Amino acid sequence: MPSGGPFPSTHHAFNTYILNAVSYLNTNAVRFVISTANLQAMNDKKTAWDTLWAKYIDPALVTSQIREQVNSMIADWKLLLSSIYNDIPTSALTNTDRSTLNIGQSTTHIAATVADHSPSLHIDEISHLQAKLRITDPAFPNTNSMPSGQHVHLHVGIQDTPTSPIVWDILRLMEIHKFLANVIFTDADVSKKAHFRTCYVNTHGEKGPLSDIISTTIA
Repeated sequence: MPSGGPFPSTHHAFNTYILNAVSYLNTNAVRFVISTANLQAMNDKKTAWDTLWAKYIDPALVTSQIREQVNSMIADWKLLLSSIYNDIPTSALTNTDRSTLNIGQSTTHIAATVADHSPSLHIDEISHLQAKLRITDPAFPNTNSMPSGQHVHLHVGIQDTPTSPIVWDILRLMEIHKFLANVIFTDADVSKKAHFRTCYVNTHGEKGPLSDIISTTIA
């Protein structure tokens, strides 16, 4: 990468960089072998960024909290895009790619970190044979984005009776990349107790600590 990395130092130049980079990466996702998870994370972050940036550049809407959120999201962007760039096969990169993304002749590898905390987990809604869960990052409570380079494993355990053990069935383990998750049950589960716990998992498959368990009765 060029000295100082590929990312502009000013916020407005960074926004322009994001607009160009996200469009270019989407267009060339197959050639760059970008994973579905990273592509989804990038596009979800772009949607959140556009909303936040509109407030940031509006004198009537910008606040100190908005400025802090922009700074935080810029840091997340750098980690996510660096991770994506690191995974692009060197042989796939053309001079045009390097110039457009400003990644020079080689990428600087940023090690995937193991999360040092667990996600916050809340039950949003219970309906017949379904539970809607909300998963957020307690380190950044004002955003619905996943931490950069992380997704979530949602463990679903079933307890047949109040005195029976909780069965954490591997078949009920869910991989989550968004802040909302729908857990579907069967008729045979009705009146049983459902238990949920989560952890962050990085791009190397390394898991962070498990969250506390939350529970509900299956309707």
